[in-house]
Amino acid sequence: LERTPGLALTQWHFIRDHNNLTNDDILANCTENVIICHFLRIYNNILPNEYPCVILHIGKKSQKGALFMTYCLAVDIGASSGRHIIGWQENGTIMTQEVYRFPNGVSSQDGHLVWDMQALFGHVVEGIRVAFASYPKIKSLSIDTWGVDYVLLKGDQEVWPCYAYRDSRTERSIPVVHSIVPFEELYRHTGIQFQSFNTIYQLYCDKKSGKLQSAKHFLMMPEYLSFCLTGEIRNEYTNATTTGLVNAKQKT
Repeated sequence: LERTPGLALTQWHFIRDHNNLTNDDILANCTENVIICHFLRIYNNILPNEYPCVILHIGKKSQKGALFMTYCLAVDIGASSGRHIIGWQENGTIMTQEVYRFPNGVSSQDGHLVWDMQALFGHVVEGIRVAFASYPKIKSLSIDTWGVDYVLLKGDQEVWPCYAYRDSRTERSIPVVHSIVPFEELYRHTGIQFQSFNTIYQLYCDKKSGKLQSAKHFLMMPEYLSFCLTGEIRNEYTNATTTGLVNAKQKT
């Protein structure tokens, strides 16, 4: 593209065959302000070089050559691996690109299976750094993980360890919990199927060990990682429903 002297900012001329150009071609040849054009298609799609383009949008070019593009970052963490994914909308289609991947897994500590939360958070931060290096205009980010597991806080200090749902510590607590609240009643209130690792059984174990007594706050895995980034203590509703503690009708 070439700006023609004397024309207004919103008028440009082609310097090569427009039929072989895409928006990406145009963006690739612009270094500062970007113009995405729709061209007058006359005389069987032939557009004379001297005919000015019709400008639809003017904006700033991003690193990836998009105009007014909104980029979001999803940090998707599973029990065996995690990944950072950039998402954006392009021509009505949601586009994604993985920018960082890392391993995850449980560790053994004092005969129990636990999560290495320091290492996990380190990967979250490193993936964010990598994402911003390629997409510096990320507008928002969010973190998701598996359900049921959590971190307890005493003030703003963690009460370790963070047990993994695969740990067998809940086996002896399940019948005790059901003797207090029968499973049928739990299910009627929560709609959550029985799993030995459900949060309610884990918390009862913490109560019996005295760990729960010193805790002031309860954060599930993604909310804990978000807390480490922001200092905000909040729990997200849909993830909280995996605990077996949320009333499905009252949503509390």
